[in-house]
Amino acid sequence: MKRNPLTKIVEASLVDKNGLKNLMLLLIYPTVLGANIYDVFNLLIKAFMGKEIGGFLADGDAWNIISKLLLVVGLLAFYCFDFLYSYFTKEFRVLYFIFDIIILVGLTISFKSINTDNVNVPDYHTIVCSFMIFMIFYFYWDYNEMVDKSSGITEEEKRFYKKMVTWERAAFIFFGVIYVLQAFYLANFLTPILSIIVILAITIWFSFLIREKKSYIEIYKLSEVLEKYKDDSKTEKL
Repeated sequence: MKRNPLTKIVEASLVDKNGLKNLMLLLIYPTVLGANIYDVFNLLIKAFMGKEIGGFLADGDAWNIISKLLLVVGLLAFYCFDFLYSYFTKEFRVLYFIFDIIILVGLTISFKSINTDNVNVPDYHTIVCSFMIFMIFYFYWDYNEMVDKSSGITEEEKRFYKKMVTWERAAFIFFGVIYVLQAFYLANFLTPILSIIVILAITIWFSFLIREKKSYIEIYKLSEVLEKYKDDSKTEKL
């Protein structure tokens, strides 16, 4: 009898030192992504292939559709960079696994809050609140990496994590301002625009940081290979 591939992944995660990371990247992330992509197609179908010509656009609310599409693009991009963020983490600890689960739940809630399956405007309040929560967990994650001496962090990596912390603080402040505006019903027309702009800007900033983190993980893996080569050479001499 052939075994279920998902069962193999879960079992491997229990014995492999990178098991939790593999479980997250190979099983959980693809599952959540698949569900969210379904919402994207649902939005496109509703918008352009509805019962009436033009779907939602038949109501004349073009901004509603455009804002939803921009939010979907921003959230999907952020989701992909979050995946790479986890992939390029040197030691994926149990705490980071829990953080990732929380972030993925938040991203799913954010996707649902776009209201892709109806004509209601996106729930910007929930989306902004979710991003503020993301930044809290990211901050603890990166700050912990920055001060953890056991991981053999270099000065260059410390400078990189300081950039990550700056990104998280700035994002939290920007989203916090929007949250306050929403809470006190100030600038009702501007808050949706500001929310979209900040989400897209923060996501683009995130992409540059991910690219820099990639270079550090490649150097780290190269150093591991060199150390293994030295150990093997010593063993052969003995």
